[in-house]
Amino acid sequence: VGLACLLAAGGMKCHGIDVVPELVEAAKQNASALGVGARFAASLHDLAAGGPPAGPEGASFSIVAAKMPYMAPGSGRLPRDATRRRALFAVPDTMAIFLRGAKQALAPEGVVALIYPWDTRETLLAALKEHALSPQPLIPVHSVKGRPSRVLVLAPGTRLDGMRAE
Repeated sequence: VGLACLLAAGGMKCHGIDVVPELVEAAKQNASALGVGARFAASLHDLAAGGPPAGPEGASFSIVAAKMPYMAPGSGRLPRDATRRRALFAVPDTMAIFLRGAKQALAPEGVVALIYPWDTRETLLAALKEHALSPQPLIPVHSVKGRPSRVLVLAPGTRLDGMRAE
């Protein structure tokens, strides 16, 4: 999500976090390959361990964007790679862990943008309310034509250096 924002918004900087070291390295390599490596940093952080993910010099973030793991264990096709399984399949409290971390890392007046399956949006909306994060528009996003859409939750009127949520 962060790399897509960097490609669309020239002046933006991004700091990615992940609990899996291989995914942190892959994100850095992808940023370099896409030509946005100078504006991208990534670090290892386990949201379940508590404490907010810190930006450079402990700064908070104006935008927190994520595609949370959402598949129920035992559902769907199981990827061969353990790292990919961890990125796709939720564990108990996955949503609460992500939302707590997002709220802790968010600057005042900041925006949380989440990509999540459209058909389970009611679960997401209830969790956002529980964490005192007020969703605004729900934007259906189709990553592949004919496949189920995901939902992007973003505060209205937010400018992201040339990108705009309506």
